[in-house]
Amino acid sequence: MSPEGEIVAIPLRGLFMGNRGCLHEGREIVRPWKTRNWIVCERDFRGRHVAQWNPGRYTPLFFHDEAVAFAAGHRPCAECRNRRYRAWCDAWEAAFGARASAAMMDRRLHRERLDGRVQRRHRSPWTELPDGAFVHLAGRPWAMPASEHDTA
Repeated sequence: MSPEGEIVAIPLRGLFMGNRGCLHEGREIVRPWKTRNWIVCERDFRGRHVAQWNPGRYTPLFFHDEAVAFAAGHRPCAECRNRRYRAWCDAWEAAFGARASAAMMDRRLHRERLDGRVQRRHRSPWTELPDGAFVHLAGRPWAMPASEHDTA
């Protein structure tokens, strides 16, 4: 999965696994998502294993790291990444002034992550971007390094 939310096949499996529902028929990806709850999970959790092309089951997606998963529009799983999920909820409450359920967050994230059927992009001043945010420059995604905010 790319930071732009595109499903791409590469040999790198990454540190995390994502879920957007059942995206495949046979061994072909036929849709970019099926549900609005896009989550990022631990790749290994309590010995669970999901086969890649299991009929009618969700399609495991893989992310190089958490920043890529977040840039692609996913949030932490409340079960296997509970500590990160609680931190996400705390940040959500700080940003929006109210605690939200996973379903409430997923509805809002889904409205905001897409512009029709493609990833929504926003224009922001460089100095207002958070560390680790992805920017789109020269037709490619780039991670915003922490050092870019230093003004000294």
